[in-house]
Amino acid sequence: MNEARVRALAFWVLVSSFLLAPVFFWRAQSLLQNPWLLVPVTAETVVGALVARRRPDNPMGWVFLGIGALTGWLVAAVALTAMAAESPDPVPWWGVLGAWVATWVWYPVFYLLTTATLLLFPSGLLSPRWRPLLGVSLASLAGIVVAFALSPTLVLTMTTTGEATRTVTNPVSPGFMTSIDKVESLPFVPVLGVVSLLCGFAAVASSILRVRRSRGVERQQMRWFGFAVAIMAAEVSVEIVASQYAGSVWLNLGEAVALAFVPVACGVAILRYRLYEIDRIISRTASYVLVTGALLGVYVLVVTTVGQLLPESNALAVASATLAAAALFRPLLSRVQRVVDHRFNRARYDAEHTVDAFASRLRDEVDPDAVTVDLLQVVERTVVPEHASLWLRAR
Repeated sequence: MNEARVRALAFWVLVSSFLLAPVFFWRAQSLLQNPWLLVPVTAETVVGALVARRRPDNPMGWVFLGIGALTGWLVAAVALTAMAAESPDPVPWWGVLGAWVATWVWYPVFYLLTTATLLLFPSGLLSPRWRPLLGVSLASLAGIVVAFALSPTLVLTMTTTGEATRTVTNPVSPGFMTSIDKVESLPFVPVLGVVSLLCGFAAVASSILRVRRSRGVERQQMRWFGFAVAIMAAEVSVEIVASQYAGSVWLNLGEAVALAFVPVACGVAILRYRLYEIDRIISRTASYVLVTGALLGVYVLVVTTVGQLLPESNALAVASATLAAAALFRPLLSRVQRVVDHRFNRARYDAEHTVDAFASRLRDEVDPDAVTVDLLQVVERTVVPEHASLWLRAR
């Protein structure tokens, strides 16, 4: 079997494994902490399929497909375990299989989402100094997975505090593991956990160093990735501030959207689709976030002020605040956009100033040859074409 057929087989196996998630979702959604997380997993799989098809030599496509496939196994395992827990003894074989997969499958999913993505993005080409880190992280992951896969008991049901209420014997556990209550009590498991954590921090450091040292296309790719991470960090900050609303539909949906943006940004960076629009996207996002925050402040201030002056006129306070926010939106957005462009989208900011300066000179210029030369220079500085020329029709 040649390499192309192996890749095609692996591709369809991984995609088919992901499809287990929507098939078993009906039974597992009540047991999942945030069912909306199927949205970013779907984004991971779609982006992974695109990258694997168009750039099969880039390992990031296979990493994303692996995340989708393992998540499909996880959802199916949770659903099978839940159904088996409702049946009397003896537990059916498919319930034991589901409980066994659910015991260890989360660890490789988390590894691919974090350490592997940080180390291999965007092209998967690690420098010699970082390759040992990949090997150590994979070895520690393998040790943790094997330890939990061989645990003597499998959990079918548990309390909200994590205490097992119904268990079943693990058929693949060796005899010497029977005396162990919990896998975590094995001396090497905490050591492997610490090693994995240190590898994760080292992967973050490698990503930061590559951002600082990158140039050209790679720099734009890393900026897309950094922007996605910033969006995710902002969402986590919102969850911390609004912790009293934890578990609400809007917070769960926001978490899913923020996580989904990571594979989308990675796909844009790897496939180089609109790669150089990152500056525009960052400036627009920052501008609208700042303007929205300012208008919310104005809205609350007006409602509070009018409410104190006219305690019985709530409708008037709301109407006044809405009108004030609407009147301030356009001028405030224009001013904030200029400030943000000066910092994040300097090319656009410089281009606008160049065009404004040209328009100012044009009012006083009377020599057509001088205007032609000046216009071509402005076009070259703002549009940056490979070649520019001006044709004037003879009268």
